[in-house]
Amino acid sequence: MKYRAKAFTLIELMVSVTIVTLLIGLLLSAVGAAQRNGQRATCLSNLHQAGLATSMYLAEYKGQFWRYFSTIPDGRLWWFGYEPNGPGHGTGRSLDTNRGVLSAYLQAAGGELQCPTFPYDDPQFYAKFDRRAASYGYNLKLGSASQSRDPRHLDHFMGRAHRVVVFADAIHFDHNPGFNEGHYITINPNVRVRSGYAHFRHDLMAHVLMVDGHVESQTHQGQYHREIAGGLAANLRSPDGSDAIYGN
Repeated sequence: MKYRAKAFTLIELMVSVTIVTLLIGLLLSAVGAAQRNGQRATCLSNLHQAGLATSMYLAEYKGQFWRYFSTIPDGRLWWFGYEPNGPGHGTGRSLDTNRGVLSAYLQAAGGELQCPTFPYDDPQFYAKFDRRAASYGYNLKLGSASQSRDPRHLDHFMGRAHRVVVFADAIHFDHNPGFNEGHYITINPNVRVRSGYAHFRHDLMAHVLMVDGHVESQTHQGQYHREIAGGLAANLRSPDGSDAIYGN
């Protein structure tokens, strides 16, 4: 006696397709979460290495931080690289990342200055230099752009080094409507101002390196300047909501 194989009904087929679709969605979600976790880990590691480089620099210069930049006869010496005949204008400016203030210390520590989550591929990204330099911002309260003001000394933060930021995930705005790498961070009472901001790009968190060398994640608080690639450009805040994290 022959038996005919039971055929799928339309309802059974639809249920099967729905289950497969759900499984694919769960798999893609898990892959995306794993990728984000990997990017976070890389970013945290980068900042840890930047902390080692900072410690080496401070040890050599007896506790004094560095300037955001210095103007020298043949160009501009940024903390992240040397710009010959700088500062220039426009995009694609020449930059030697091996000659920045921290370059030798970063190389010794095996550090990188590019966060894997920074939106370099965003169409609004304004490539100021001819190569990627740094997507972490240096706290201007430590070493301002003013050549008449000396950088801060480590002793200034005695007892609160664990609460003051050195570097943070950052982004910068000075070419409307575009953005560029965040080479510095500063407190902006008016968040509508185009400037250097912390960039809360890790699920609305920003990774920060503190003066004492530890790295932590900061959750966004309050207003923000703009949203870029799912991350908010905004001021950092201390746990009490103040701007003491900048080391005033």
